[in-house]
Amino acid sequence: MSVRNGLFSSESVSEGHPDKLADRISDAVLDEFLRLESTARVACETLLADQCLVVAGEFKTRDPDVFRQVRERAVPIVAGVLRDAGYRDGATGIDPERCEVQVRFNGQSADINRGVDRADGVIGAGDQGLMFGYACDETPELMPLPIQLAHQLVERLAAERRTGKYPFLRPDAKSQVTVQYREGQPVRVDAVVVSTQHSPDVTHDTLKEMIVN
Repeated sequence: MSVRNGLFSSESVSEGHPDKLADRISDAVLDEFLRLESTARVACETLLADQCLVVAGEFKTRDPDVFRQVRERAVPIVAGVLRDAGYRDGATGIDPERCEVQVRFNGQSADINRGVDRADGVIGAGDQGLMFGYACDETPELMPLPIQLAHQLVERLAAERRTGKYPFLRPDAKSQVTVQYREGQPVRVDAVVVSTQHSPDVTHDTLKEMIVN
């Protein structure tokens, strides 16, 4: 896909955004399974709401003890991801040490397992999903320019927050960049939106000055 003429917008979320946190927690569970058993089958989902997280999924391991170990470590894994994202207590959005974590781990569905471990020895796809995305030569990262610029904005915002220079910043943030294309080539940035979680006492002007600069 390429945009010949017109505008193209992309959005990126920061490490503290609930969507990103959910992905990172699920990824951390996957990493722990694969660390203990490289052939483990993992389908993990995470839900966040208020001070409650639900980590659920279906898993298959050759060693039943691996399944038990990861299930027992799920709560510390969640807390570690939350702390790494910058959450410290309820005032910042969620308390890694006191939030409720529900762990719902089950064995892999027999139907999905049959779709993966086929009789002919070929590994099947099992459960499937569709994604939109493509690689291109618009940036050194081989990503379309709008999404790469959006990523860079939230990455810079997170870096500034981590320095402590702006104590009013909190982990949840989002950016959107719209780029105009002519004949399939990006020619200018049309619009930039940056939204960030912050402490209630910071003024709009202070926040705006920090983001613009």
